[in-house]
Amino acid sequence: GVADFYYDLAVKIPNHVLSDQIGLPRERFADFKRWADAIVQEADPNNGEARQVEITHTICELQQFLVERIEEYRAVPRPCILNDLVHAEVDGKRLSIEEIIQIVEQMLPAGSDTTVGALASALHRIATTPGLEDELRGDPALTGNFIEEVLRTSAPVQGLWRRATRDTEIGGVPIAKDSIIVLRFGAGNRDSDVFPDPDRFDIRRTNARRHFAFGVGPHFCVGNLLARGELRITIDRLLQRIRNLRLARGEAGVSWQAHFFAFGPNRLEIAFDPA
Repeated sequence: GVADFYYDLAVKIPNHVLSDQIGLPRERFADFKRWADAIVQEADPNNGEARQVEITHTICELQQFLVERIEEYRAVPRPCILNDLVHAEVDGKRLSIEEIIQIVEQMLPAGSDTTVGALASALHRIATTPGLEDELRGDPALTGNFIEEVLRTSAPVQGLWRRATRDTEIGGVPIAKDSIIVLRFGAGNRDSDVFPDPDRFDIRRTNARRHFAFGVGPHFCVGNLLARGELRITIDRLLQRIRNLRLARGEAGVSWQAHFFAFGPNRLEIAFDPA
């Protein structure tokens, strides 16, 4: 009847899926979550020196763990992404350990924390919007567009650093080549020229999928279909199994990430009844 949706379900689904795909043991789930959190926190410019040192030590733990797994897969190949990276060749050369580690360090938070944030935001939306749960249960075909509108209004990554490849100008402000800028996806997702009445949550919005939650162009998220599948299937299954979703203690049972880029609840106490 009650649960912290964030820890009891949202965190587990993408981490279990990602562990299986990469080729890492599910039983280290708590470590994967801690390591992914550290990688996300490392990108926060508000960190002090002591916090940054602490984060670096945590990421070093992950790197040492990955070195051991890489050596295992070199000795005994098994079907998984990490094995593919270990045995891959580019122009006749194997990837270095450092290159493999960098790839996996990108995959861990990109394939887990983002989906966790979107799942928690989706459940918060259902639990706090009268009639939405019944509307989704009455027409399951709406779930896909509901997910897109969640991603538009509550993108789990609100922006990222980019380097300007040439001199340009944005809104009358000159941007010199090689300048580091912050693209705010969350702002673009509420552009009234693209999304009429942008602050209104509308599960029937016809162009909701035009959001920037997965980036755009060469930076478009390669895992977008996996994330969309995890979100859609989880919401569908939940609505089949439980009903009367609500906040267990109101907003007192909800907390939100405080981060320069990442967004979404990191505690979500819900109450529910069996379906």
